[in-house]
Amino acid sequence: MRFQGKIAAWFWGLVIFGSLMLLYTIWDIFQQGSWGELPAMILGFFLFHLLCIPILVCNYAEITEEKVIVHFGFFKESMELKEIREIYKTKNPISSTAASLDRIEIVGRRQSIICAVREREAFIQELKRRM
Repeated sequence: MRFQGKIAAWFWGLVIFGSLMLLYTIWDIFQQGSWGELPAMILGFFLFHLLCIPILVCNYAEITEEKVIVHFGFFKESMELKEIREIYKTKNPISSTAASLDRIEIVGRRQSIICAVREREAFIQELKRRM
């Protein structure tokens, strides 16, 4: 079963703000004629989007028969259902595979996963049902 990841307005704001600032800087370089800085700024623009776009596109959690798998951009974390000890809602700001502060922490014997999904209650209930 697949649950779409939640992306908060602040994350969208960061991506849009970063894009606009990079575009403004590139435009300013064109206006001033500082061509030596242009390649670095264009590279920065593409690297920024290379990191951000996959997070916006590939952001979901999947529950299979044996595992919970969290996809977040280029990152993928998984935990076997039999390893899960505790599931709870959190607003923990620790860097994680979540683009929202409405998070779920899944604690296992050896690891923990923090993720954010749109349907938090349904996700938690499905995890508990399969454990």
